[in-house]
Amino acid sequence: MAEAEDFRSLQSKHKAITSLLPYGVLQERDGRPEILDTLLRAARASGKRRFVWYRVGTLFLLARASPRAIVLTSPHARWCDLTGRGDLVRRWATAASAVQYTEDVCQSVVDTLLQIASEDELVPSIPAGVWTWLTKGPSLPRICMGRHIGARPRVVKTVRALKDVEVLKSYLLVVWSEWSDLRDGPGFNKMCASIRWDLSGI
Repeated sequence: MAEAEDFRSLQSKHKAITSLLPYGVLQERDGRPEILDTLLRAARASGKRRFVWYRVGTLFLLARASPRAIVLTSPHARWCDLTGRGDLVRRWATAASAVQYTEDVCQSVVDTLLQIASEDELVPSIPAGVWTWLTKGPSLPRICMGRHIGARPRVVKTVRALKDVEVLKSYLLVVWSEWSDLRDGPGFNKMCASIRWDLSGI
């Protein structure tokens, strides 16, 4: 188990570590996923929501990566800062539909989906079928940007607007799990309203 010193070391070296990310993505594309997997494990172990250095160049990653690499690196992208984001969302969704299911893939898709859904202008670019990933019941890590911003009122509103009870139920379970204390969050009242009206108070 990682010690506090390990977390601090990883966090302090995040720029150097993620500078290797483009190389890891290209290696993964050529059938050698070990470097990419190690970098992503370091990102998770760091306990840092924004581990990947913004100068790494997410556009490069999405343009040259395999579907698996796109899906696994996308939670670490700064979706709020990217240009051509609508096109990138569509390319990400295409990769998500092409990649083989694993627990890590499911976590990454849902984490990214919740981040994208927090940006009003990106919501129309999300294909309807992507929302069904929520029903696969992923358990997101405690330190996770999707969990952090996925409970915002605008995301609750977007999910309710889908009018899909299974997706809504799964969404509430994902963002309102044992790791979260949302009572002080801005989306709490909207979630309670959703339970009363959309789920008949269940």
